[in-house]
Amino acid sequence: MKFYNREKELGLLRDAEKKAFNASQMTFIVGRRRIGKTRLIKEAFDAKNLIYFFVAKKSEKLLCEEYTRIIENKTGKKIIGTLKTFKEIFEYLMQLSENTQLNIAIDEFQEFYNINPSIYSDMQNIWDSYKDKSKVNLILSGSIYSLMAKIFEEQKEPL
Repeated sequence: MKFYNREKELGLLRDAEKKAFNASQMTFIVGRRRIGKTRLIKEAFDAKNLIYFFVAKKSEKLLCEEYTRIIENKTGKKIIGTLKTFKEIFEYLMQLSENTQLNIAIDEFQEFYNINPSIYSDMQNIWDSYKDKSKVNLILSGSIYSLMAKIFEEQKEPL
């Protein structure tokens, strides 16, 4: 299927990637289901340069096992030990990006709210600790506007 009329959005995502060479960037994309958010992200980045996570309705442990395999496949680096929580996964990636620029996309990001709501606070703490010395381009995508607005726009929320 051909990809149409997203040049402006592709440009914005690619600009964020360029800025991430100097300091980490966080972008969030919100829109209804089935409008092309995932396709937009995948079109913006070469598949080999994108670590893509989908937040499925699974336990955090199962997601972390899946994400560990994705990281190993995309980076070519074997992870020693076990990363059992998303907090550990995210911190590992932020540390890794101190030496290597990473494009990381987390799709259906709002689903973490049902899996482990403390993930957002953990991410904020890790992001604040590493963002100035790491080179990560983090794209967070979600389709439930009310939850995404709560996560990113309410003053009481960490992100």
